[in-house]
Amino acid sequence: MGELRLLEVTYDSLAEHEPLRRAIIEVRNRDGQKAQNTILTFRVQRPCVQLGEFQDIDEELDIQECQRLGVDISRRVGGGGCLFYDDQTRFAVALLDREWFENLEEAARAWQGEVITGTLRSLGATEAWYRHIGDVQIGPAKISGLGTALINNTLYLGSFMNIGTPRVDLAARVLKIPPEKFADKPVTQLGDYVTSVEKVTGRMPSWEEFNEAVRHNVERVLGASLVPGEISPEEKEVLEKLKPLYTSPEWIYKRSSERKFAGLAPGYRRGKSRYKARKLIIAQVVVDPQKKIDQAMLCGDFFIQPSEALEEIESNLRGVEAGDEGKIFSTVKDTLERRKAQIPMLTAEDITRPLAQAAREALASVLISR
Repeated sequence: MGELRLLEVTYDSLAEHEPLRRAIIEVRNRDGQKAQNTILTFRVQRPCVQLGEFQDIDEELDIQECQRLGVDISRRVGGGGCLFYDDQTRFAVALLDREWFENLEEAARAWQGEVITGTLRSLGATEAWYRHIGDVQIGPAKISGLGTALINNTLYLGSFMNIGTPRVDLAARVLKIPPEKFADKPVTQLGDYVTSVEKVTGRMPSWEEFNEAVRHNVERVLGASLVPGEISPEEKEVLEKLKPLYTSPEWIYKRSSERKFAGLAPGYRRGKSRYKARKLIIAQVVVDPQKKIDQAMLCGDFFIQPSEALEEIESNLRGVEAGDEGKIFSTVKDTLERRKAQIPMLTAEDITRPLAQAAREALASVLISR
């Protein structure tokens, strides 16, 4: 399939990655058929937590602890869960033409199931196996995770890998581990849930070894040669323009229930429901005095493309009778179909279930308040 540009980057803070990634994507989409396909490997110098695009920051993080302990907070474009990284985490990202794979699940199987799993095996973690679209594991413990998105003509696939042993003690202090986290897993605490190449092999691979393993497995799986490259002048120009946006509080707090639902008017009530299908969905619904939905918010570690479909579902629910589960379902289903949205591992029924339950809780709150 020709050549892929290889970029190797070291960041002071993970917050610097989103504007670079977006700059590469913007230039790619602008260039059309002349767009350059890129593999980016990187590492960070400071501990950081990174939210998925659709996660509620107030549900996921102890923000005060992050500030007190000097842990950066960032948010990526694309789905997946909240992740903790430190200076021993390594990353590999593919930015490709969207036609490279038929759909997101096929892309995830090739990238996460073959390239990333192969990289970990090349580094000595020979028991690494692909569990599903998000995880690579060794036994029951997670060693790698995936975020993915379709942005115009660009397919994004981004994976972290625990090369060195993660600082679980620090992660446990800043992450709000949801009760559903280990519901479908044979482990009960964070320390048992994660592992690393260093932990299973007894040694920490070098940065050079990591990059060589990525290169070998990208070429093996994708059938393209990697050529070392540089960030182009066009990408640097866009990068400087985007830095203020993707490091801003508006982006970091893009989904914040405390901000969205602050100061509800008298007579308005809020309900919340958590539902763990194959991915976690958290629904919050505000009901007005006429028992109709006034606001809705869907958050979680799921993937949905285009991302605008999620906000459209929330908007289209406004004015729906809160007790009419059939109408809630048809609103969700019709929006997904109209936008031709992809939600790997979830269905319209999965999304409707917590929405309907949150609406019922809000209605019950209205009745109690009377």
